[in-house]
Amino acid sequence: MSGIVGSRFNIRGSGLVGSLGTDGQVFTSAGAGKSAVFEDAAAGGKVVQFVSDPDDSSMQYSNSTSFVATTCTAQITPTDSGNKIFVVVSFNNNYVTSGGQNDIGGRFAVYRDINSGGFSVNWTMNYSYDKFGDSTSNEKHLGNVMGCSYLDSPATTNVVTYTVYWRVEWSASTHYTKNGGINHIALMEIDY
Repeated sequence: MSGIVGSRFNIRGSGLVGSLGTDGQVFTSAGAGKSAVFEDAAAGGKVVQFVSDPDDSSMQYSNSTSFVATTCTAQITPTDSGNKIFVVVSFNNNYVTSGGQNDIGGRFAVYRDINSGGFSVNWTMNYSYDKFGDSTSNEKHLGNVMGCSYLDSPATTNVVTYTVYWRVEWSASTHYTKNGGINHIALMEIDY
C-alpha cells in the first residue's frame, strides 16, 4: 500500500498519498471541514541579514551641549528598498561634574546617513539625568547603560549608516564613555 489509510496525508481516502507540495511550501489547514493543503509560506518577518558592530575604540569625552558623533556606528546595505531595518543600540553613558553643579546628565540619539548624503536624526533622544541634593565643591558622577530599539524604513538599496550622537545638558558636565565593546549597534534587515 502506498499510503496509510486515515492519515492526514491521505487526502483521497483510497490509500494513496495526495500531492506533497513543492519546495518552500508549508502544510496548512484549508479551513474547517476541508482537507489540509500545501501552500506558499506567509511572506514578511524574516531576517534577511544581520550586522553587528561593537565599538571597541578608546575612551571619548565631550562637554558639548550640541549633538556630536561618537565612534559607535554600523552600516548595512538593504537588499530590497521595501524592507525595514531593525536597529538595536546599547550605549554606556558616564558623566562627571565639578563642584557647584547640582544637575548632571545628557542625551543620546541615533543619526542616519544614506549613501553619504549627510547625517540626520533618525531616532529621538534618550535622556539620562540625576539631581544631587548639594552644590558643594565635590565632583558628582552618573553612569548607566542606555539603549533603544526601533524599526526604520530607509527605502533604499544604498548603504545606510547608523551612528550614535550625544550631548550634555549642562556645560559644567563632561560626558565620557569607556567603550571596550560595551557600546554596540546591531542592524537587522527585515523582509517586509
